[in-house]
Amino acid sequence: RSSDLPGQERRNLFGLHLSPSESPTSAVKSPDKKRGSWLSDLKLGGDRRKPSAEGEGEKDGEGETTSPVAQGGQVSKKLSFSKPTKGGRRESQPETSPPHTDPKPPTTVTIPEALSVLEIHTLIKRRELVLADGHIAELEEESERLIRACEGGGEGGTETKDCGRKAKDVSLLYQALEAEAWLMVSESLEETGRKGDLEQVVRVIELEEEADKKRVSQGEMPDPGPNPNPNTNLPRQLRKKWRDAVKASVSERVSRSLGHTEDIGGQRLAVLQELMVKDLVRLRDTLAPAYPREYEAFGLYVSCYHQEASACLSQAVSPNLNISQLFTCLDWAHNVYSREVLGHPELAAHVRRHQLGSLLPEDTLRSLEERSVSMVKDDVTSRINQALDSERETWTEERKECHSDLANRVIEILREHVEMSASITEELALRIAQCCLSCLNHFLLRYQDAVCQYYQRCAERAGSPGWFVPQTVSLVNSCPVFRDYTQRLAQKVSSDTEEETRRALGCLSDIERDGHKLLLDHLFHELKPLFGKLIRKKWLQSNEGFESLVSVIHNHFTLLHKMNPPPYQALVDEVHRRVVAEYLKALLHTRLICRSGEMRSKVATRLSEEATRLTELFEGLGSLASWLDSAIEHLAEIIRMKDVPSIQLEVGMLFSNYPDVRRGHVTAVLAVRGGLGGAQGAVLDTVRELEAGADPPPRDHALFAQIGRAH
Repeated sequence: RSSDLPGQERRNLFGLHLSPSESPTSAVKSPDKKRGSWLSDLKLGGDRRKPSAEGEGEKDGEGETTSPVAQGGQVSKKLSFSKPTKGGRRESQPETSPPHTDPKPPTTVTIPEALSVLEIHTLIKRRELVLADGHIAELEEESERLIRACEGGGEGGTETKDCGRKAKDVSLLYQALEAEAWLMVSESLEETGRKGDLEQVVRVIELEEEADKKRVSQGEMPDPGPNPNPNTNLPRQLRKKWRDAVKASVSERVSRSLGHTEDIGGQRLAVLQELMVKDLVRLRDTLAPAYPREYEAFGLYVSCYHQEASACLSQAVSPNLNISQLFTCLDWAHNVYSREVLGHPELAAHVRRHQLGSLLPEDTLRSLEERSVSMVKDDVTSRINQALDSERETWTEERKECHSDLANRVIEILREHVEMSASITEELALRIAQCCLSCLNHFLLRYQDAVCQYYQRCAERAGSPGWFVPQTVSLVNSCPVFRDYTQRLAQKVSSDTEEETRRALGCLSDIERDGHKLLLDHLFHELKPLFGKLIRKKWLQSNEGFESLVSVIHNHFTLLHKMNPPPYQALVDEVHRRVVAEYLKALLHTRLICRSGEMRSKVATRLSEEATRLTELFEGLGSLASWLDSAIEHLAEIIRMKDVPSIQLEVGMLFSNYPDVRRGHVTAVLAVRGGLGGAQGAVLDTVRELEAGADPPPRDHALFAQIGRAH
């Protein structure tokens, strides 16, 4: 503090005039006035306006008790007893003499002078709030006395100025006291916050509330009720201001903690989550016990943090969010906040959730969910169409691989949204799944169009080398992957999309069927001339034609076996069926006729050997069409049999295994056998009877029906 200068007007720290007794120098620096008033020994549970009579002074050398202030050479005054006045103030009472006893030397007790404004302000800055509050009360009492005197007209102009100055000093000191108290409340949230500071704040609040009650009870102030006049300083409503201070301190702490976080979505919420858990656990364990139970301090802090979380989340769900950030915000609102913050093991039992309400209004949540569905639709449609366009650029003659990751890329885009929404709410998960299924269904229609155009270009060049085989295999391979995911997605949604899904699955079946047809046509275009070399005279002399046929099939399947299991199985079974059918066709359409029993035996043996080779070939390729294995063998046995009854029996077995056999087929094989003459009629009569009682075979077991009749 600067010392007083001659001729310079003295002012206090608020810029007001100071009386000589209020000089900062004399109040603080004077060696004659010791720091520490009798108010420093106030008991927190006692009357804030009544100084303690215990321990206020010490005996001097003459047996008189003096205050610490009086020890510095100040003028001693006799202790006067006071009685309470209105507003909790006390006024001096006339001294009363005790009953007559043995004469003793009169005892004088000194009363310390009231502290100056500057000294009180120093106490506030030292955070001796209870002590400072008591001294402010003394100054306020003096101010009220002057006001009453001024209103009664008993004072002059100087006293009127003193009256206004003291009232202003009291107001400013109370403002400083409250500001320091609320600063202590704010700082308590920091790691260095102390429980003792809060206990001082609570005691000041209680003292002021007691004073307000006394003012009301003594008629000095009307009962403010639940809505006090905000234009008056009384009552001071410190508890309400404390609540406001708690709210402001929480808001400032959250704002400061999130200020360095640039991300407006998940990162900010993660920082807020960590901050809330850490602060609330510390508040519950360390700071909340500083407040009386009726303050419900922990509940107030939880409510304030909840409001900040709500504000942070409202700010986070801005229009600039991408779909991933929006899902994160929705998940935080629906699940994470409740589970990780309010449901934290150290907080759950102490949080009254029903008093907090939802983080976001229900209509806001519904709006965000609608927005998320729309964003998912736009995002998925754009990304999967881009994936298809990029894939089509690789459908060239240079393609050598039989694998494409298109299906996996498309499904990953869909799965990303489906799985993220599934962790939020069942309702949102259902809507996102339905949206993704609809997008996938439309994509598959577009995918089929692109594949059909490709197949058409390939079909126009069917006779050229099979450059398109690897790409066709990769296209067919994508169908099981798409089908499996489409069916699983369809199980999650309502039946509204059944028809749309059925069409999409039909597209995949068409892609597989058309792909098989393209590959089969390519294979049999190469096999056709080889079948033409079978069942001829040279065929009996050399098996070169048959071995070439087996070799071509093997070579084609070096690529075809890279097809995924479901479509591959259908392909290899169909190749097996068509090879057997073409072989039978070659036999039934041949001009070869057995002229002797030896020739019949040789032809039948050769047919049996090649039938066995075909069975072994397709077993090795994985064919499950074993029902085809006996067809060639039955015809070989008809040629081999020597008597009509045996032939009739074999024809009956042929009809039993292949109900689509007709008279023309049997007539053709009998022609190759030769030598029956008139007995052939008996065999054909058997065929006629069998035809009459035969049921048509299942479509997937038709064989002879696709073989034209030679005769």
